[in-house]
Amino acid sequence: NNKFTGPIPASICNLTNLEIIDLSNNRLSGDFLHCLGTVRNSLASLDFSSNNIHGNLPKSFRNCWSWESLDLSDNWLHGSVPKSLVHCTNLQFLNLKGNNLRDQFPYWLGSLPLLKVLDLSSNKFYGSITNSKV
Repeated sequence: NNKFTGPIPASICNLTNLEIIDLSNNRLSGDFLHCLGTVRNSLASLDFSSNNIHGNLPKSFRNCWSWESLDLSDNWLHGSVPKSLVHCTNLQFLNLKGNNLRDQFPYWLGSLPLLKVLDLSSNKFYGSITNSKV
């Protein structure tokens, strides 16, 4: 709850020993850093909620196996929820509410074995969820 402004610096991806990044409730802008999903790191919690981050989520989340919590709520993200999030096998909390995501319900999130909290509210999801595994 500071007043940081501007884009998230790409150099944050070089801090590979960080376990928690919480830059929520600021005025950060620009695209979500795609390197966060691909760089090998020790992250357990990533919180960029309530900022002005826009653009698509990265298509590739390869090195997110240690993530337990991902909160990108209340930003300006659009596009779809990338299926590569299934690589985040320790994910317990996923909050993407309050963005402009537009997609069918991401039923494949049901394959995340530890997921306990999923908030996709206030987006533009469509279609049926009755046949999903979630």
